[in-house]
Amino acid sequence: MNKTLSELFATVGLAAILLCFPSVAMPLVGAQPASNPSLFLVGPNGQGLEVFYTNTTSVGSTFTVTAFVDTPDDSYFGWFGAFSFNQSQLNVVNIAFVANSSSQSAWTYDAGFYAPGTGYPPFMDLVIPPTYNNTAGTIGEPDGFGEAVVGPNTLPPNVIDLISITFKVMTVPSGSPGTSITGTVAWDWNVSLIASVIGYVGEMDESFGNFVYYITVPGAPPPPPQQPIFSPGLVQYNITFDQTAVGSDVTGNVVVIDGADFGYSSLPATFSWYDGSTHTFAFQSPLVAAPNSEKYLWTGTSGLSTLQTGSLTVTGSGNVTGNYETQYYLTVASTYDSPAPTSGWFDSGTIMNANVTSSVSGGPSTQYVCTGWTGTGSVPSSGSTNYASFTINAPSSITWNWKTQYQVTFNQTGVGTDFNGTVFTVDGANYTGSASPSFWWDSGSTHTYAYTSPIVLNQGVELYLWNSTTGLSTLQWGSITVAASGNITGNYVKKVHEVLLTNVAAKSWVYQGNTANINVTVSNVGDFPENVWVTLYCNITANESIDAYPVYLGAGQNYTLSCDWNTAGVPCLNYTLTAVATIPTGSNTLSDGNITVRIPGDVNGDGRVDLRDIALVARAFDSTPSSPNWNPAADINGDGVVNMKDITLVARYFGQHT
Repeated sequence: MNKTLSELFATVGLAAILLCFPSVAMPLVGAQPASNPSLFLVGPNGQGLEVFYTNTTSVGSTFTVTAFVDTPDDSYFGWFGAFSFNQSQLNVVNIAFVANSSSQSAWTYDAGFYAPGTGYPPFMDLVIPPTYNNTAGTIGEPDGFGEAVVGPNTLPPNVIDLISITFKVMTVPSGSPGTSITGTVAWDWNVSLIASVIGYVGEMDESFGNFVYYITVPGAPPPPPQQPIFSPGLVQYNITFDQTAVGSDVTGNVVVIDGADFGYSSLPATFSWYDGSTHTFAFQSPLVAAPNSEKYLWTGTSGLSTLQTGSLTVTGSGNVTGNYETQYYLTVASTYDSPAPTSGWFDSGTIMNANVTSSVSGGPSTQYVCTGWTGTGSVPSSGSTNYASFTINAPSSITWNWKTQYQVTFNQTGVGTDFNGTVFTVDGANYTGSASPSFWWDSGSTHTYAYTSPIVLNQGVELYLWNSTTGLSTLQWGSITVAASGNITGNYVKKVHEVLLTNVAAKSWVYQGNTANINVTVSNVGDFPENVWVTLYCNITANESIDAYPVYLGAGQNYTLSCDWNTAGVPCLNYTLTAVATIPTGSNTLSDGNITVRIPGDVNGDGRVDLRDIALVARAFDSTPSSPNWNPAADINGDGVVNMKDITLVARYFGQHT
């Protein structure tokens, strides 16, 4: 408003006022104001409400708002008003100045005070164009309206309705029941209590602000209707709504009061509400500052209420404070296991003990091992364990890191318990043949191994030789880069160096001085080619050898030596023939075959030469091996015929004996 009522009275002057009210001028002399006037609104939903609802399904629906004033007894008052609104949502279809109602019949109302065309000063005229200045969406000065009312003090309550304005709905919302559009009608009202018309001494003002309206689709009921309650000395109390702990990062509503939304920047909000009036409120929860980041949870209400959502009947001034706590979102990521905790909201200041199980089975011979974590917010940026402790005070995340491990087992086949030395090495460590070590190795890691060969037993007579490697590798030695689980097995075969003398054969006797033919058979029954020395003894105990012979034998081969023993000078005795086969890793001995060296002429082998021997020679005389009377013993000189030479030898050695 550009002018107060006192300024207007001063402008017009006392004479003009007297001309306007000649019948009441004198009784007004000396009247004094008792207290301030009070201005309040009544809408479709009840007294004292600053939020009005209208349920509608079509353009053209209307609702009415009435302004009332509560004055002290025996008072004069005047008023000016202006208001503005969104013309795309509302329009004004009627303005009514109501002087009296059935409950206010005792009030005096001077229509001439404002009636147009009466000749009174322009500021006293009500000038409202038929369109209500729809283009601007505003009604008020300079096309304003005013009123003066005289009331006795005989019939309280001292309440009169000043003006009723009917609005038409211009826009209809679409959507499900309860969907709404909203706007504000800005009221600029000034009600002045006039101390005296004659001899003006001052005024006392009461101004009024805005009201919010909602146009809703039917289905969600508006607040319950309230009927105007007019009583002498109507009292207003200040009710302040506020919150604790909510930060400025919250967008949207913190509390809804009588259907109106109030965000962070709108609080605290103070209302002057009439004693006995009832109002609704709802503290919103949760209040999300950022999705999956930060939010605020209602924890309680203090002051005039303990409810999160409810109604409040005004009985005195006070506060209604919604108390909140901050929660932060912890994002937990883990490829394996079930981490504790999982992703979720946690109260600010909570001590978090996060962990995962390590290791985690990934199936046969596979496991996953936690290598630590990376974090943001309240979580330390990194760590190398499977647990982390922190106090959450910001949006945070923890990502558990894992590595894959495979089980690799080493063993061998073929090496017996007769060897207890090192059979293989893994990463430089020695293992015997009975060991079967298993290792959990990181995927992609590289390790070395080697299978020993040859493995020598019995001073080289027996050996274990690496034959093959099966499983994750085919090499006797080398490195392996781990990409899967499995076995590495070194396979051995047992090899020997071994020769056998299988036969020593000769005639059972030989005449001293003759040559005895002896056959010695030697076999290589081992797995390697051998250079063999075969030594033939007639008396091995006395180290009396006949001769030594070299023989080369491949694996599995055998050979028969034909040895000639010249018995000249050899005592006439019984001899045991012994053969010794020698190879670098050992030797083999065979005593097989007896031979007697006889005195020449001892045909019957009785150890002496006598007539019996002569008789035997005579019986075989002149015989050869093909003769029926052939006797090899009678062929003393071994020339293949029994003749005088043989008889001569018998005669020479006649009478000798062993």
